[in-house]
Parts: sequence; structure tokens; C-alpha cells
Amino acid sequence: LTDPNIDIIQSQTWDPGLYFARNKHAGGYMGLAYWASNARIRDNVTLWLATDALADFAEEEHRIRYRTAFRAATYSALALGFQGFGVVWPERMIPTIERWEVEDYWKEIRSYGTIFSEEYAFAQSELTHYPDVAFVYSVAANYLSYPNTDPRPQPWPRGYDTVERLFHRGVGHQILEGDFLVDAAMLDGVDTLIVEPEAGGFLALEEAAQTIAAWVEQGSNLIWMGHSGATTAVDWHPDSSPIEYIAERIPIQPDLSSDGVGRFTFEPSIQSFEAGLGHVILVREPEHVMDALEAAGRDLGAYERRRITTTRATDDGQVYTIRFGMEEDRPPQVELAVPVDGQRVSFRSDALMPLEGSASAEAVTFLAIPWNTDWETRETDTVQASISLTVPEDLPFDRVTVNGETASLMRRGETLVVAAQMNETVNTITIHRTE
Repeated sequence: LTDPNIDIIQSQTWDPGLYFARNKHAGGYMGLAYWASNARIRDNVTLWLATDALADFAEEEHRIRYRTAFRAATYSALALGFQGFGVVWPERMIPTIERWEVEDYWKEIRSYGTIFSEEYAFAQSELTHYPDVAFVYSVAANYLSYPNTDPRPQPWPRGYDTVERLFHRGVGHQILEGDFLVDAAMLDGVDTLIVEPEAGGFLALEEAAQTIAAWVEQGSNLIWMGHSGATTAVDWHPDSSPIEYIAERIPIQPDLSSDGVGRFTFEPSIQSFEAGLGHVILVREPEHVMDALEAAGRDLGAYERRRITTTRATDDGQVYTIRFGMEEDRPPQVELAVPVDGQRVSFRSDALMPLEGSASAEAVTFLAIPWNTDWETRETDTVQASISLTVPEDLPFDRVTVNGETASLMRRGETLVVAAQMNETVNTITIHRTE
């Protein structure tokens, strides 16, 4: 990410943290949000998803699990601002492909390729904003430097549990590299920073701790969970811990009682301190992260459970609202709004992904493609789809066509509900305007 000679970052679906995650949508979000959040360290970095849609083995149980992981990564990339997509199938996969007889699976894979194609506006869209909650996760330090005394095997990355809890409550969040926090700009727009040392929240650089302390004093919230962060791997605080260092700089005097390996033992289980204009909240058990967010003043009732919403937009004003949920194998719900005469006309369908929209004096046109995830059970080459079109009541029209054929519709206020048969590739939905 910091190499100026690199302008494309690829993330992949075969990470064990995704394949073995309890919920693969949460696992996909964690793996790709790290890249989407930290790509801001530089300008003009393109994010690509390099994906392997098949496992190396043909047993049905593993095939289903791998396909679910593949979809989770693809949906996460769509929600997190990735702009490229590619299938990586080495020569060794050819026998597996032949055993699977995956001709129909190609319909789904081609749909994802079309969604991310440069031919359509979606691939040119970018995230309009980043969440104001962030979770610190240092990839290399997590695996190479931090001592882990927990004997339980964890095939998924440390940090997954907290990410899953946030996702389950609908709290969208960035995942920031600890080393990048030396740059105060990485915390621009962040209101609450969560650090969980045993879950990858490793602060290897003194400058990062200094940045966090100053950021808190200026009015932000630091949630520190589970562990003091003490380690012999960092020489700038050999006799203390990062949270002690931060507390001394602010200053506050928390109870940092811990056991022999640094895990908090203090009572009560949550401590909260005013720190300049901000707050520091210490949490003994990470499973109480939601209590900590409420202690930081966050209204959790404003979030939709088990679903995170993101927004992407193009330079010409097309806005994609993406609702990405935890239900595995279910595509995100995507609504596309396009500007029309100072107002907006929008398209939404659970069965279709809108690729782009356009408006003229004669018509408002949307291009959309089915997700094609039902290829195992579908008996025809067409898809029955219901589409919701939101059209301002003062924008007159006389009909709606789907692929040139007039479609039946019902109007409920500004919402038009259209039912029609779609083909497996790109479909054209047109609202024909009148004077």
C-alpha cells in the first residue's frame, strides 16, 4: 500500500480466515475492509478482487463452503468500493472444473465479471464516505510479533470475533493498519477507534500512540478492550504498555489491573474517562464492545441489525446504496438513483444488480443483470424479477419497457412495481417520459 510503484491491490478469496469463518459475509468484510480502509494512505489506488471460484477438492461439502466464501468475498468487494474483478484458475484446477461440470456456474461468475466491467458505470463508482467507527488490525504484526497464549486453535484471523459482533449489530466500520496511524489524516472522520491487542490491535510505533492520544484529546473516543497491549517486541515502552503510554500523555489514571499475560482483570468490567474533549473507555471482555459503544454516546438503535449499508457514487451523480447482510449466499440489495431534472429516479430489485442509469428528455434508462445464483434450480434461461422504480409524481411518463417490451406495472405513490421476465445477461429497463 505504501509503495508508489504499485497502483493496483488485489485481495483473494482463498484466505483461511474467510473459508473457515463462522459467518463468511463477516469474514469477507473483515478481509476486504482492511484493504478498502487503508488504501486511503495513497491517492489513486485501484482495488481488485482476485478470486478463485472453485476449491482444489471436489467433495460436495467443501464445494458448497468454498462457493459461499467466493460469493461472500465478491459481495464484500462490491460493498467496499473495489473496482476490479478477476477469476484466477491455474492449470491444476482443470480436472476439478471438469468433475464439477460447472457450465451453469459460469452464468453466476460471468455476472460478477459484468458488474465490475469497465463498460458500465458501477466499476467507476467510489465510496462516498467511510464509517466513523474504526477497528485497529495490524496484519503482519498480528501473526509475527504479538504473543498469543490462547491455546485454542483459531483458523480465522484474530479480530474476527469483534468484527462479527459489529456486523451483527449493523455497525459499519473501517479496519485500520496500526502502523498507518502515525498519519493523523487516517483518523479524519473517525469518531470512535477500537483497539483490541489480542485481536490484532498492535501498536508497534510510538508515533501511532502519540497520534491516538492527541486525537482523543481533540474530542474523539478510544475503546481499549481485553488486554493492555504489553509486549517485549516493542522497545519504546519496555516497562509498560501502549494503553499506559496513552493514558500518561492525556493524562488519565485508569485501573489497568491484569493477569500475568496482560489480560485485564479490573472491576467493574467497563471504565470510562473524560480525556480532554474526548473519552477513553476500557473494557475487560471484548464481547461487551456494544456496551462500550453506548458508553461512547453512540445510539445503537439507529442501526439495522445484521446489515451494513454503504454508498458508492460516480462523477456524473449516479448513487448506489448497497445493503450488505449476514445471510450467507444472499446478494446485497443495491438501489441505484440517477439525477433527473434536479430530482432522482431510483431502481431497486432483489433479483437484479443495477449496472448504470442514464436520463434524457425522452426516457430514464437502467441497465441491470441478474445475480444468477439460482442456476442449480432454475429450469429456464429467463428470470422472473420484481423491480421497484421510484419516480417523482411530477415527472410524467406513459409506460415502462423491459428489453423493448411493455411491462405490466402497479403504481403506489412515487413507487412503480414492475414484474417481468429477464434474460441472464444485461437487461434494459426504460421509463418513457411524456411532456
